[in-house]
Amino acid sequence: MRTERESSSNTSYVRSLLPWILAALMMVVYIFTLNHSYSLGNLGHISELAGWNWRSTIAGPVTFLLTLPFRWLPVKILPLALNLFAAFLGALTLALLARSVALLPRDRTQEQREREPSTHALLSTKTAWIPPLLAVLVCGLQMTFWEHAIEFTGEMVDLLLFSYCIRCLLEFRIEEKESWLIKFALVCGLGMANSWAMIGYLPAFILALIWIKGVRFFQISFMLKLMGCGLLGFLLILLLPLKAALAHPENVTFFKLLKVVLSADKNYLSGLWHYFPKETWLVLALPFLLPLVVMGIRWSSFFGDTSPFGIFLAKAAFHIVHALFLGACVWVALDPPFSPRISAHGTVPFLSFYYLGALNVGYFSGYFLLIFRPPPVKSRHRNRPNMQLPNHLATACICLLVVLTPLLLVCRNLPKISANLSQNFVSYNNLIEQSLPKKGAVILSDDPLRLQALQTHLGLQGRDKEYLFVESSVLQEPAYFKYLNKKYPQYRLLRGGSQSLDSISLINLMTELSKEYEVFYLNYSFGYYFEEFYKEPHGLIFQLKGFDKKASMLPPAPNSQDLAENQAFWEKIDGKELSSLKGAITTSAPQPNLPLIQHIFTSLHLTKEPDYRALYLGTYYSTALNSWGVTLERAGKLNDAEKYFQRAEELNPDNVPSQVNGQFNKDLLAGKKPVIAPPRRIEDKFGKHHDWTDLLKQDGPFDEPNFCYQLGVTLARGGNYRQAIEQFDRARTLTPENNNCNLWLAQLYISTLHYSNALAAVNKALDAAPNDPDALFFKGISLIQLKDYDGAIPPLNQLLNLQTNNYSAKLNRAIAYLHSGDLSAARKDYESITSVAPKVYQAYYGLAEIAYRNKDKPAAINYYKSYLTNAPPDTDEVKQVESRLKELGAGSP
Repeated sequence: MRTERESSSNTSYVRSLLPWILAALMMVVYIFTLNHSYSLGNLGHISELAGWNWRSTIAGPVTFLLTLPFRWLPVKILPLALNLFAAFLGALTLALLARSVALLPRDRTQEQREREPSTHALLSTKTAWIPPLLAVLVCGLQMTFWEHAIEFTGEMVDLLLFSYCIRCLLEFRIEEKESWLIKFALVCGLGMANSWAMIGYLPAFILALIWIKGVRFFQISFMLKLMGCGLLGFLLILLLPLKAALAHPENVTFFKLLKVVLSADKNYLSGLWHYFPKETWLVLALPFLLPLVVMGIRWSSFFGDTSPFGIFLAKAAFHIVHALFLGACVWVALDPPFSPRISAHGTVPFLSFYYLGALNVGYFSGYFLLIFRPPPVKSRHRNRPNMQLPNHLATACICLLVVLTPLLLVCRNLPKISANLSQNFVSYNNLIEQSLPKKGAVILSDDPLRLQALQTHLGLQGRDKEYLFVESSVLQEPAYFKYLNKKYPQYRLLRGGSQSLDSISLINLMTELSKEYEVFYLNYSFGYYFEEFYKEPHGLIFQLKGFDKKASMLPPAPNSQDLAENQAFWEKIDGKELSSLKGAITTSAPQPNLPLIQHIFTSLHLTKEPDYRALYLGTYYSTALNSWGVTLERAGKLNDAEKYFQRAEELNPDNVPSQVNGQFNKDLLAGKKPVIAPPRRIEDKFGKHHDWTDLLKQDGPFDEPNFCYQLGVTLARGGNYRQAIEQFDRARTLTPENNNCNLWLAQLYISTLHYSNALAAVNKALDAAPNDPDALFFKGISLIQLKDYDGAIPPLNQLLNLQTNNYSAKLNRAIAYLHSGDLSAARKDYESITSVAPKVYQAYYGLAEIAYRNKDKPAAINYYKSYLTNAPPDTDEVKQVESRLKELGAGSP
């Protein structure tokens, strides 16, 4: 037997020195696998620290303070420095994990109490170093933890605070110094100020405190002290809202920003709870939270059953339960289908869950190392010779677990880590950079992340000030416009001293900027800018070019040179970037070639995990590929288009337009005639998208007649007439029999004052349906606006024969009669209108004009006054009428 001094020395080593050794070793691992550049994970922090984020940070005050010194670093080394800091935080968290495992109580069962005689029931065997080592390896090599330890996402700050709180509770159990609980309350308050997750854990921490301290917890003085320290830490949540309010007092108030922060925490917790089904939460709780309950209870001795068989059953039950928990925690670290990482699809890291799982691994592995060692000589349960083999076997199994678990974790996760370091995101922005002019351009996007990524990419080269980066979706916000004007004074955004931010003013601003700089859009989009500009594809992005006011309302078709240049671009990246990305999306990282490891993976149901970052980046490429396929198809290159629709769907299987376009392309190649579908069937195919805006901006355009038609309707109702015309024109080309396309085109051309185009469209509509009321009406209007008054009368007559009470048609016929000189017929139509609709002021104007021409001065004055009574004020026509009344010697009514 070892002496108590030897036991104490071993325990001290495991508690004091071993955590730092393990942390140093894992730090080396993280340095060798460190991400040296920016990525989707650390992009926001890099942008914030470099000063490229116009939005004031109002959440995460602890992270803000810890990263404050990084603001003075050169921009070029910022990603590397931040990622090294993440590795340091990860290693420090693992040091706390190792110490926490060493501090776990080993007196939960009677057998443990018999075998661990130390004062505080700390594991003091020669193998006491194994549980901290295994816990650190399980946590440190787990995929999610590893990812966040090699690039700074901010999650490691939250986990470090969480792990320190657990360490404080365990230290208090040993030393019973109240200072540990004071530290716990303060750090817990800081954690709640920094992250919503710590708020979610608050009830569990309070229960743990009550469990450890017992009834003494309810002493008023202690509770007040604890609450005061917690509140002191939580008050840090005021820092960033206060900073933002002081920086922009004209835009926001402190209390409004504080409400935003608190509401965001509440909504995040509530949303997360409802995002997962209750069964998923139950599955997630089993390997992480339930074992904590088991280890927290000091179990009785075999529940009162002293018979040999009862004792045997109790022991066996405890051993089986502990073995199941140990296996489950290790299994979950390998990310089977029900693990937090897979269940959340990479959206929520759940690092605290994995940390608790590793803590459980440390406890349960120590349980078996302790239970399956010979009991002390003075114990009433002497070690029998026939128990030596099980004892050695149990110890050997734990040692095998120490070797096999990290091996499995490395084989499963290292290829995925290497895939993350392949810098596909950097390559994507390199390709965009190649399409930009060397210096000076306006770059717009309504996707903040995409814009931020390119700005970071160019900023790390010192080129961010050479371009004007505009987040188009918020350009109408005064604070953002002021920020841009201050950051990019060379672009003179306040041209002419105008500070109006309505859509017309912004279009005019872009028009003026386009005269000096090339303007680019990073993603496929639509809206008021595209009423004045059309999109010309340049690789992954689009150059905006102004419409020729005297030319067609439709964008010009790409010339052969543009098609050839873009085709060369896509063929060049198809063999490298796209193939590499497709491989990452379809198979995730490569699986191990070792048959034994592969067999273990299969036995443990460890399926190939999707590469979530590759999937996200795949949506960017997919949108551009789909858009290029549409361009090719509209240029008549159906076979080439088929390839790109297929590629787009491969990179994003949920891309609805690429699916629709691909199928329609196959139908065109097969010579099938398109089928006109009802609108409801179109909306049913939107998939996960909520509306047209979400669908088009994420997935790109359609080139299928039914979708083009319905999109045209949506655009027309939103006032985007030019873009609607483009959709209806394409739908008409693909389905000439759809006469509604002609009617919509006629109406839109009339609305945009292109009456010759309207007449051409309406003539096609009348060829298909000679008695269509809308077509007859639009033809009459078009001819009136083209001053062919005699030609306008027959279609309006035909319409009124079909619809005798169509007073709009009658009013326009009256106008045609008036201008053609048939005053009697015009008076008859005008009087017919005023008799049933006395508020129609246009009729009074017509009657006044007829009376004026007939030199009936009293009647003219009377009708002009009736016109002014009913007409809207301050129009040009009102001014003309007032002038005419003065001429006739009568004042306004």
